[in-house]
Amino acid sequence: MTENSEYETTNNETLLKKLESLKEDNILFVADHYFVLQTKDYFFFYLSPNYFIGQVKANEMGNTVLEFLKTNCSQFKNILSSERNLPNKIKWEKSSITFPETPNIGNHYSSLGNRIITTNGNFIFFGSFGGASMINIKNIGVNEVKDMLYFAVTSKTADTIKSITDLNCFKL
Repeated sequence: MTENSEYETTNNETLLKKLESLKEDNILFVADHYFVLQTKDYFFFYLSPNYFIGQVKANEMGNTVLEFLKTNCSQFKNILSSERNLPNKIKWEKSSITFPETPNIGNHYSSLGNRIITTNGNFIFFGSFGGASMINIKNIGVNEVKDMLYFAVTSKTADTIKSITDLNCFKL
């Protein structure tokens, strides 16, 4: 298996660049191993903020897929214009995972000694001074999503998921 780094999206924009270029309202759905950006005309799918996997026209997107995203992902409208919320009101739990290793399905983010792992429906934060806290991915806030957009990311997910139809939102 290979780890895919942040330079995977060569012919398409990274998620951050796409968000910065949008002038229209948008909704970002965040799952443990993918992101879906909904605009008026398209749904853009990313395995990580830097790995574009495909797009679907909005009028071709099935209602069951959209309902799955609304039910199983955290949602953020116009995420880049959202203010960071301090202090966060998230109820963190202690993680049983104690070493930040890149999962087979999920992503591994890092910046300045801080690490984040997203896998099995969880967002796990490893602070630079040790210890790990976790929360269900559906309950993360604006701060956590912005960290994922700006941190460096590695992933093995593309070894398993080859197209958007392999994502769990299409397996209904």
